[in-house]
Amino acid sequence: MITLLLIVNFITVVSYQKITGADLIIKKLNQHNINTVFGYPGGANLKLMDALYQSNIRTIVNRHEQFSGFSAEGYSRASNSIGCVITTSGPGLTNIITPLQDAYSDGIALLAISGQVDSSKLGSSAFQECDATALTKPCTKYNKIIKNIFELEQSLDLAIEFAMKDRKGPVHLDICANVFNEELYYDEIKKYEGKPKVQYLNYIQTTAFYDIFNVIKRAKNPVLIVGQGGNRYYLNIRKFIKHFNLPTTTTLHGLGIIDENDELALEMLGMHGSYTANNAIQQADLIIGLGYRFDDRTIGNINLYGINAKNNFGIVHIDISPEKIDEVKKVINPTYSLLMDCNDFINKMMEISDITNLKINNREWITHLNILKNKYPFKNEKSMSIPYIINKLNNKLEKKDNYIICAGVGVHQMNIAQHFKWKYPNTFLTSGSQGSMGSCLGFAIGAQLAHPDKLIICIDGDGSFMMSCNDLITIVENKLPIKIFIMDNENLGMVSNWQDDFYNGNRAFSTLQNPNFVQLANSMGIASVKCDDINNIDSCLNEINNDYPLLIHFKVKQEKCLPFVAPGKALDDMII
Repeated sequence: MITLLLIVNFITVVSYQKITGADLIIKKLNQHNINTVFGYPGGANLKLMDALYQSNIRTIVNRHEQFSGFSAEGYSRASNSIGCVITTSGPGLTNIITPLQDAYSDGIALLAISGQVDSSKLGSSAFQECDATALTKPCTKYNKIIKNIFELEQSLDLAIEFAMKDRKGPVHLDICANVFNEELYYDEIKKYEGKPKVQYLNYIQTTAFYDIFNVIKRAKNPVLIVGQGGNRYYLNIRKFIKHFNLPTTTTLHGLGIIDENDELALEMLGMHGSYTANNAIQQADLIIGLGYRFDDRTIGNINLYGINAKNNFGIVHIDISPEKIDEVKKVINPTYSLLMDCNDFINKMMEISDITNLKINNREWITHLNILKNKYPFKNEKSMSIPYIINKLNNKLEKKDNYIICAGVGVHQMNIAQHFKWKYPNTFLTSGSQGSMGSCLGFAIGAQLAHPDKLIICIDGDGSFMMSCNDLITIVENKLPIKIFIMDNENLGMVSNWQDDFYNGNRAFSTLQNPNFVQLANSMGIASVKCDDINNIDSCLNEINNDYPLLIHFKVKQEKCLPFVAPGKALDDMII
């Protein structure tokens, strides 16, 4: 009996391994296929950083935690997977608040892991202590402070599940420094299997699908608006558009879901949207919002929005997020609100169509919209201007599809959205709802690491670029062949536009003094060239085919970003 007990105890001991909290995190990241992280070391997370150093996980150290967050966001946006950012306590954590809020607003999956002071020191105003979870609660889908190693595994699994479930978003685990060093006996961790299943509310009645199908069938002037929620399903959405003959406009983050060369494409809608798209919304007798949250920049004056549709066949909203369904109900009060995945809705409509006699008669409407497109295109004159350069770039990339364009925030961002002909989704990465300046370079770094085989172009304004230029060295250090365009008008373009229109032309603090961008790039080991002559644009753009990082400093003129829907105006009341 004693011999048998000894054998059992021996088997029990050898079948288990001792593991630290830091090593457990590495195992869980590997299980969830997170092979790239962005971060910055500090006192509270040194044990975790040391474990990363010895692991197979690629770790990118940016030159500021905010850019670690933006790079993780760019990785997530480009790869349709989860991005991971790791920081230390105190200022390390507070520096990622902006990318967390940016990811929360735009629905981007992000896992943030921050170090915290030892659990025994919590609440003592210890060095670099802050109430991290209180700070991140409003800008995350899930957050938690981890005080002992026994909470760690389940919390990591749950956080990643929340980040990827339904409408994606950021999550945050604040881990006390002692947890990284704590040890426990842990048997072989089972490989993480499957993705969390989306749970839908069960109030959707079959009759609702038939009602929506019938209004699509009967409408003479329908318009489909597709947002970011449709990016993954763009091929199926294109079949749906063609099958039902639906003129389609997209949000900033939905660009490319429909090929903008298609006769049914109305281009982007909203404050700086196309004349055709905005007028189509106001003239439509049916509006369908698919994976789109009816945000303020795309609806103009709420009281004047979609009146014709409301008086005829109504407004339909399909979204996977319960929060967005409820928000839109309060703002727009759609005729139909369906809490479901975009693809499931499309499949249901196609299924009903297969068993129903479908006849769509809206050729007159499509002809009318194409006349508007030809009559009121985005204006582009031959000059040293952002629109002209973007059109030149579009021509150069017209026969290619292996690229991603990232943009900062401002006039250049809207000009890119307007003047580039988008053919595929997820080829334009930019901050939407938050409008976070300084995000472009980080997005480009993340996108290049997610897609090393693609051409990544970072197009930034001088103001936005100056908030992130220290991360040029991260590009050099990691040998990333990113192409950087600086659209330099020595001005905060969007701010000055508003100052001209609404503040009597008083350009208060919006004029910029800039460094020599060519010398700045060269000092960090990046090849650079200045372009201030319209005749040199083509030769400068030819340089993007090289396999090394490059900065092109375009000296552009100041100009208004048009069309423009002023605050309080109806969507079709545009300055053109």
